[in-house]
Amino acid sequence: MSNQLTVVQPSRYVEMVIQHTPLIRSYVRVESAILTAACKQANIVAPRICAGVLASVIDDLIVVSRLNRSDFERTKRKERVLAAAQEPVASALRLAIAASPVNGRAAVAHWDVVCEHHEVGKLAWLLGMPTGDS
Repeated sequence: MSNQLTVVQPSRYVEMVIQHTPLIRSYVRVESAILTAACKQANIVAPRICAGVLASVIDDLIVVSRLNRSDFERTKRKERVLAAAQEPVASALRLAIAASPVNGRAAVAHWDVVCEHHEVGKLAWLLGMPTGDS
Protein backbone atom coordinates (compact mmCIF):
# COMPACT_ATOMS: atom_id res chain seq x y z
CA MET A 1 0.00 0.00 0.00
CA SER A 2 1.33 3.42 -0.93
CA ASN A 3 0.85 6.79 0.72
CA GLN A 4 1.35 8.55 -2.60
CA LEU A 5 -1.30 10.69 -4.20
CA THR A 6 -0.68 11.29 -7.87
CA VAL A 7 -1.59 14.78 -9.02
CA VAL A 8 -2.78 15.16 -12.59
CA GLN A 9 0.10 16.74 -14.47
CA PRO A 10 -0.87 18.21 -17.83
CA SER A 11 1.64 16.90 -20.37
CA ARG A 12 2.47 20.40 -21.61
CA TYR A 13 3.66 21.37 -18.11
CA VAL A 14 5.69 18.19 -17.72
CA GLU A 15 7.28 18.63 -21.15
CA MET A 16 8.06 22.27 -20.42
CA VAL A 17 9.80 21.37 -17.15
CA ILE A 18 11.77 18.54 -18.75
CA GLN A 19 12.85 20.64 -21.76
CA HIS A 20 13.81 23.70 -19.72
CA THR A 21 15.17 22.20 -16.50
CA PRO A 22 18.45 24.19 -16.50
CA LEU A 23 16.62 27.51 -16.98
CA ILE A 24 13.97 26.67 -14.40
CA ARG A 25 16.65 25.58 -11.92
CA SER A 26 18.13 29.09 -12.15
CA TYR A 27 14.94 30.43 -10.53
CA VAL A 28 15.39 28.19 -7.49
CA ARG A 29 17.07 30.12 -4.69
CA VAL A 30 15.34 28.47 -1.74
CA GLU A 31 14.77 24.81 -0.96
CA SER A 32 11.94 23.49 1.15
CA ALA A 33 11.95 19.95 2.47
CA ILE A 34 8.21 20.16 3.10
CA LEU A 35 7.35 21.35 -0.42
CA THR A 36 9.76 18.84 -1.95
CA ALA A 37 8.11 16.05 0.05
CA ALA A 38 4.68 17.21 -1.15
CA CYS A 39 5.88 17.17 -4.76
CA LYS A 40 7.42 13.72 -4.34
CA GLN A 41 4.28 12.41 -2.67
CA ALA A 42 2.22 13.72 -5.58
CA ASN A 43 4.65 12.16 -8.09
CA ILE A 44 5.43 15.54 -9.63
CA VAL A 45 8.15 15.55 -12.28
CA ALA A 46 11.41 17.13 -11.04
CA PRO A 47 10.08 17.52 -7.49
CA ARG A 48 13.06 19.47 -6.06
CA ILE A 49 13.01 21.98 -8.89
CA CYS A 50 9.24 22.50 -8.86
CA ALA A 51 9.17 22.77 -5.07
CA GLY A 52 12.14 25.13 -5.17
CA VAL A 53 10.37 27.49 -7.54
CA LEU A 54 7.33 27.70 -5.24
CA ALA A 55 9.56 28.06 -2.16
CA SER A 56 11.49 30.87 -3.86
CA VAL A 57 8.27 32.67 -4.80
CA ILE A 58 7.00 32.34 -1.23
CA ASP A 59 10.31 33.66 0.13
CA ASP A 60 10.19 36.65 -2.22
CA LEU A 61 6.60 37.45 -1.22
CA ILE A 62 7.46 37.30 2.47
CA VAL A 63 10.40 39.68 1.99
CA VAL A 64 8.31 42.01 -0.22
CA SER A 65 5.74 42.33 2.57
CA ARG A 66 8.45 43.57 4.95
CA LEU A 67 10.02 46.21 2.72
CA ASN A 68 9.00 49.80 2.01
CA ARG A 69 7.34 50.41 -1.33
CA SER A 70 10.25 52.63 -2.40
CA ASP A 71 12.86 49.93 -1.67
CA PHE A 72 14.64 48.61 -4.79
CA GLU A 73 14.90 45.13 -3.27
CA ARG A 74 11.10 45.02 -2.98
CA THR A 75 10.68 45.90 -6.64
CA LYS A 76 13.30 43.35 -7.68
CA ARG A 77 11.64 40.57 -5.73
CA LYS A 78 8.22 41.41 -7.15
CA GLU A 79 9.73 41.18 -10.63
CA ARG A 80 11.17 37.75 -9.77
CA VAL A 81 7.74 36.55 -8.69
CA LEU A 82 6.22 37.77 -11.96
CA ALA A 83 9.08 36.19 -13.94
CA ALA A 84 8.38 32.86 -12.22
CA ALA A 85 4.81 33.13 -13.48
CA GLN A 86 6.01 33.20 -17.11
CA GLU A 87 6.77 30.10 -19.16
CA PRO A 88 8.69 27.90 -18.89
CA VAL A 89 9.08 28.51 -15.15
CA ALA A 90 5.32 28.85 -14.68
CA SER A 91 4.88 25.18 -15.59
CA ALA A 92 7.08 24.14 -12.66
CA LEU A 93 5.27 26.60 -10.40
CA ARG A 94 1.84 25.27 -11.44
CA LEU A 95 2.94 21.68 -10.77
CA ALA A 96 4.20 22.60 -7.29
CA ILE A 97 0.96 24.43 -6.57
CA ALA A 98 -0.98 21.32 -7.60
CA ALA A 99 1.12 19.27 -5.17
CA SER A 100 0.77 21.80 -2.35
CA PRO A 101 -2.45 23.70 -3.06
CA VAL A 102 -2.68 25.42 0.31
CA ASN A 103 0.79 26.93 -0.03
CA GLY A 104 0.17 27.78 -3.68
CA ARG A 105 -3.16 29.49 -3.06
CA ALA A 106 -1.68 31.32 -0.07
CA ALA A 107 1.19 32.61 -2.21
CA VAL A 108 -1.17 33.84 -4.92
CA ALA A 109 -3.44 35.47 -2.33
CA HIS A 110 -0.44 37.07 -0.59
CA TRP A 111 0.59 38.69 -3.89
CA ASP A 112 -2.72 40.56 -3.82
CA VAL A 113 -1.95 41.79 -0.29
CA VAL A 114 1.56 43.07 -1.01
CA CYS A 115 1.23 44.42 -4.55
CA GLU A 116 0.08 47.81 -5.73
CA HIS A 117 -3.65 48.24 -6.35
CA HIS A 118 -3.33 48.01 -10.14
CA GLU A 119 -1.52 44.64 -9.80
CA VAL A 120 -4.21 42.84 -7.77
CA GLY A 121 -5.08 39.56 -9.45
CA LYS A 122 -2.10 39.66 -11.81
CA LEU A 123 -0.27 36.64 -10.40
CA ALA A 124 -3.45 34.55 -10.39
CA TRP A 125 -4.18 35.63 -13.95
CA LEU A 126 -0.67 34.77 -15.15
CA LEU A 127 -0.97 31.31 -13.59
CA GLY A 128 -4.53 30.75 -14.80
CA MET A 129 -5.85 30.45 -11.27
CA PRO A 130 -9.25 31.63 -10.13
CA THR A 131 -9.46 34.36 -7.51
CA GLY A 132 -12.32 35.82 -5.53
CA ASP A 133 -12.48 38.69 -8.02
CA SER A 134 -11.91 36.80 -11.27
